[in-house]
Amino acid sequence: MSMNRRILMSVLAIAMTLTLVGGATFAYFSDTETSSGNTFTAGTLDLMIRDGGIDWFDGIGAEWTLSDMKPGDIVYGSVDFKNFGSIYADHMEITCFYAITDPLGPESDTEENTSADKMAGEMIISKMVYSYDNIEVDCLPRITDANGNLAKDLYDLRVGEVDVLPLPQAGIQLADISMTLQFNSGAGNDFQGDILDTTFMFTLNQDRNQ
Repeated sequence: MSMNRRILMSVLAIAMTLTLVGGATFAYFSDTETSSGNTFTAGTLDLMIRDGGIDWFDGIGAEWTLSDMKPGDIVYGSVDFKNFGSIYADHMEITCFYAITDPLGPESDTEENTSADKMAGEMIISKMVYSYDNIEVDCLPRITDANGNLAKDLYDLRVGEVDVLPLPQAGIQLADISMTLQFNSGAGNDFQGDILDTTFMFTLNQDRNQ
């Protein structure tokens, strides 16, 4: 065999060896274990209310009701609150909404189709106190006189709720709101026979920005 042929075969053998070495793979041991049963459960805010009884509910019936009312009549009522949820919240807010029934026919009703906002403006809130942990908060200064009648009324409460009230924390002492409403003594004949159906809303909020 010639020298050149032997050199060529040696070169090929070296190249093959390098290819085998370069293409080799290495196996590493591994062992996987698991952590099972992990759950992510959302907490709850569960504001419940009552009207002086022993049972708590998600909602209650009429607490402030005036029947056959005349200008100057007054009604008082109160509602208790408790957070039956599992997490703390930041604050509570109070507002209302309403609708009017203006029956046709009463002779002395001088305005038919009276607006709900107009009648709500005659329902004056003369007292509204929020109490918790032996602390009382006067809510009237927190209500803006939106209709400019120099009083705080149900219309004002609807358009500008009472907000950022300290609240009953989860499972802790209850709180309550007491309110006195007066049918404006200066209300005229426009409202005779009219019915203002009002719902008060109490909302528990988790965050200050809500």
